[in-house]
Amino acid sequence: MVQAPHAAPDSMRPHSASRHILEPPDALGPAPYDPVAGFVIFYDYLLGLEPTLQKLRVVSGLYSNGHRMGQATSLPDVLCEMWHSSNHLTNAPRGNVAMLSTKQPIPRVRPGSTIALVMELQASGGFNSYGQEVQRLLSCGWTKLDLFDQHNQVLSGRWKLPVRALPLRPGLSIGQLNTIPQVGKAELFIRVVNARDADIQSMAEIDPKNASLYQYPPMMSVPAVSVIDNPAPQTDSFHHSSKTFNLPLFPYTDYVDPPPVQELPTKDNQR
Repeated sequence: MVQAPHAAPDSMRPHSASRHILEPPDALGPAPYDPVAGFVIFYDYLLGLEPTLQKLRVVSGLYSNGHRMGQATSLPDVLCEMWHSSNHLTNAPRGNVAMLSTKQPIPRVRPGSTIALVMELQASGGFNSYGQEVQRLLSCGWTKLDLFDQHNQVLSGRWKLPVRALPLRPGLSIGQLNTIPQVGKAELFIRVVNARDADIQSMAEIDPKNASLYQYPPMMSVPAVSVIDNPAPQTDSFHHSSKTFNLPLFPYTDYVDPPPVQELPTKDNQR
């Protein structure tokens, strides 16, 4: 049973002077998954953004077989900033940066190879096709990550996900997703961890200079949902929701257990 939120001792709270990169880099490899405790998504940052973008929002949702599970979650809006990567960071995309620095605990999810995290990118700034400045957040791209492997283990690790062009089609496999044009050089950097690893991962330094620790996700042998049977949703399909499974978003400095939630429907009930 998931415990109610409680404050952690001050000795457990990270201080800026002690933030560090966790070693070894493969510490987030596959491990047995506890479906009651669930997993945690760390939304770290976006790189390779166009210089004209001013404000950005990521909206995420869980999907199974291309169909959304519950409501979507809007991450806090963040400002886009200039970032000049060092010359030795050959794998880091050029362009502006948006620091997300948000984590989301997701307990009580039954594992399955068809479950994926779909993230929509909304941004303001730049100009539309009529030469008018875009002042409100509009959908400009999306990406997707399969969450479980064939052994029902959560796909824990540091992942970099190219932002793909609209329309949003959550039923595509990773292989099919790779055929969709990338939005400029934009890439989303996230971490997926088992719930038991969340506290230590909350102490990791969040800095684009460490982009080389993130990898592109592996190709999963999961059959894709037919695009004909799973038509692309409207690009505003995420826009009007603010929560996923009634779970809050936490900054990295918070050390609290997720609140109790209602049981998610099983796959048998979703058929």
